[in-house]
Amino acid sequence: MQKYSEFFKTLHDETVPTGYLGRGTHYSVFRAITFHNAVGDVLPEGKFWDFAVIWDEDHDVRVIEAIEVVYRHGLLASFLIFGERKGGFTAILADEVRGPERRRFLAARLASITENVDGDVWSACVTTLGSTDNSIINDASDKVDLYLTNLKMLWNLGVNSAIPGRKISNPYRYTASLREFAGYLKQHSRMFVRTGPAMLTPEATARQQLRIEELATAIESLAYNDRATYERFEVIRGELQKLGMSATNELVGSVARSFAEAS
Repeated sequence: MQKYSEFFKTLHDETVPTGYLGRGTHYSVFRAITFHNAVGDVLPEGKFWDFAVIWDEDHDVRVIEAIEVVYRHGLLASFLIFGERKGGFTAILADEVRGPERRRFLAARLASITENVDGDVWSACVTTLGSTDNSIINDASDKVDLYLTNLKMLWNLGVNSAIPGRKISNPYRYTASLREFAGYLKQHSRMFVRTGPAMLTPEATARQQLRIEELATAIESLAYNDRATYERFEVIRGELQKLGMSATNELVGSVARSFAEAS
């Protein structure tokens, strides 16, 4: 099966149209490790999150780039299914996302993410299974809803429960220290140092905070990567320092010790 991303494992991959629904509709299923639940709370341990991508006839793999940004923002577990059709990016919410405030927040984040997808501007739509505004497939809404509902059931999309008793908690010596470091960054992402004579605009401040949170998620990903190195951690920490963001010496020392013990 094709590997689309360094972050996602391909579980199932259809590369050509299957059946007669929509315009060349087919799908792929992916697995990631998530550190947040559907409403954005930090989990005590990483969990598998399975999601699907709906392709149309052109099989535009740039949709994966947009989903990777969603993942780096810590928002992946809010969604079950993604798709792109005619320059429109659709994300179908997980069942647990019900509040209008959370939906507005996610819609705003996705709109920002799809402003530049490999040089193109995509519109973004956040919707739910069964919704009449779901444009992920160009066909009758009842047929589309049946297709997506069956897909969700067939692959048990969301938190994967097909591996009873298996946890992803602290598999490596550096897992705990990296997660603690990332948690500190996310908790204090608004407290970066501002330098220079001019204050940042609210828009620039929001962008910088988002970038800090992206880098924090990258550190979380290292926590469960068997190829993680302290050198890679230091590269990310250097990027954070350029943004005016740093953690305590105690946290940095804890990460360094954990990698030394793992070597």
